[in-house]
Amino acid sequence: PAPERPASSRATHPLAERERVSARGLYVYGVVAAGSRVPADLVGVDAELAVRLIEADELAAIVSEVPLEEFGEETIREHLDDVAWLEEKARAHEAVLEAALGATEALVPMRLCTVFSGEEQVREMLAGEREVLCDALERLTAKTEWGVKAFADPAALDREVAERSGGEDDEQVPAGIAYMNRKRRQARAREEAEEVADEWARLIHERLEGAAAEALLNPLQRPELSGNENEMLLNGVYLVADGDTAR
Repeated sequence: PAPERPASSRATHPLAERERVSARGLYVYGVVAAGSRVPADLVGVDAELAVRLIEADELAAIVSEVPLEEFGEETIREHLDDVAWLEEKARAHEAVLEAALGATEALVPMRLCTVFSGEEQVREMLAGEREVLCDALERLTAKTEWGVKAFADPAALDREVAERSGGEDDEQVPAGIAYMNRKRRQARAREEAEEVADEWARLIHERLEGAAAEALLNPLQRPELSGNENEMLLNGVYLVADGDTAR
């Protein structure tokens, strides 16, 4: 805790506090080629602040101002554990990217909650990562990133396991043996369900990968993050040429 301030300095404290609260950083959504445009009425993760571009040589960063009271280094760590806050900001982040992508040929998205202290720092990032970003924009031109998530239907898994294993009759064996047989079958069924889920995920990924220019598997998400109570089987990202969209 800070030491007690002298009485003569307390009068300035509310002003200093307002300045701290009103301080803003720059939230970066993605990077596009210089000369690109974004919709004039587009707002960002803070619905009161408009989205704009900051250019540096061949590149432009898509940004909007954000209050550091909410997006500062310390407070944002707390917010990232708040599922409702995270969902709201993720949807707004995605909306900006979709709107910007509709107005340009290629876009390199930034991670959620990428915040810089000011324009100078954004331009330094663009200059420092210029080669990588220009290469990425070239690779992404006339292509779109698709995210695909697949979830297990427990009933479908149970049916598939039952069909593969077949039924066993315990009526002709003693009760104790029948009980142990059921326990073994339950354990085996769980293992088989995991094998079926892995097989389904692999087949889905292989088919999608065949229609994509590039493909990547991300870590599976827990239900509280995915928003789906069923087990996630696949969390894939696919870069698809615009001409292969129908496929």
